[in-house]
Amino acid sequence: MLLLLLLITPLGLDLSYFDGVFALKLRVGPLRFTLAPRKQKADGKPKKKKKKPAPTGEGGAAKKPSRFPKLGLSDIIELLGLVFRLLGRLRRYLSIDELTLHLVTGAEDPFDAVLLFGRLNAGLGALAPAFHSAFRVRNEDIRLGADVTPGAALAAEGRLAFTWQLWELLHTVNCAGLGLLKWYLPKRRAQKKAAAQSPAELILGEQKG
Repeated sequence: MLLLLLLITPLGLDLSYFDGVFALKLRVGPLRFTLAPRKQKADGKPKKKKKKPAPTGEGGAAKKPSRFPKLGLSDIIELLGLVFRLLGRLRRYLSIDELTLHLVTGAEDPFDAVLLFGRLNAGLGALAPAFHSAFRVRNEDIRLGADVTPGAALAAEGRLAFTWQLWELLHTVNCAGLGLLKWYLPKRRAQKKAAAQSPAELILGEQKG
């Protein structure tokens, strides 16, 4: 029962911008952990970074061969496919719990403020169907307005809170990890085999090829 509760625990982020202050919180179930803005200590002094000593002499240890295989064009395309599949799974499981946007346009000329309001309203109306078909949105509050006071500035505030359940993240990471291992292990075996061959064997292999 405890394991089931852990697997369905929501994990996510809560971003907000109100009164000119940006806030970022980490959500773990019902708990919230503030990541920004961070509280500054009254007596805190910035820590000095220690400089690393410069290497002396040229007789340092030889560099170890890289464990990661060299990438060709086909490898880059395959890895990009893994990344896109990972992003696709994250999008499918993503739950937007709160989407708030309050925007009031303003400009030196009131006509420009009204014109901008009309363009934004039309743009949001055009994007809304595609957005709602791609994401699950639980609570949404989007309001646009126009301030016709001459010289008014654009004002905005909003909040975006989204979560995944733990089992969804584990499943996504597991699928991505298996796909990466399926690509990496044959490359690594081929790299070890090539490193174990002598130069003569490599030349013979190239001539046979």
